[in-house]
Amino acid sequence: MSERSRSRLCPAEEGARRCRVLRVGVPAGWLASFLILVALGAPRSAPAAALVIGADGNVVIGLRQANDSTTGFSIDPRVGIQLDTKTLRFTPEVMASFARFGKADRISLATQDHTSFRVVGGFRLASRTLVAPSFFVHGGLGRHALGDRHQLGPAFDAGLALDYTGIRYLSVGAQASYNAIAIDSLFDWVGIGLHAAVIF
Repeated sequence: MSERSRSRLCPAEEGARRCRVLRVGVPAGWLASFLILVALGAPRSAPAAALVIGADGNVVIGLRQANDSTTGFSIDPRVGIQLDTKTLRFTPEVMASFARFGKADRISLATQDHTSFRVVGGFRLASRTLVAPSFFVHGGLGRHALGDRHQLGPAFDAGLALDYTGIRYLSVGAQASYNAIAIDSLFDWVGIGLHAAVIF
């Protein structure tokens, strides 16, 4: 660089130190701006822990009802905390489940109130993939009502699910489960349906 050009960039009266700050500061400012833009534009990774609120809707089919294999529907809201590792998602959760079954007495053709209600806790274990298979299991307390007869007993369910996780803050999928309430004689059913969960 010529003495004339150098004198324009760093006038002598400003001092050598200010000249060095000027010459280093300009590219440093460009670098800082670039790093900020990269940070703002980079996709954010999922948090290590997240609140999950979801619900399942199922068609249910009774397995051991005395006079009929009843069918009906269930609605199962749930809330949990999703914990992520490098390859898996572990979600401890609590769930309430209400199921209404169809006609329970084929012989008399009598229409009876036939429902179950459960409050259970458990977990889900899923892979961290775009289409994520998972396993879930819950245990707790259930109530089975058939006509005027109401019974309480331990409740249990276990099942498999498949989720699509490509939508930000949302997971949707399908599931199949085995469910039971241990009363005088085991009352059990299978459920097949769809679900959705919002991830905060």
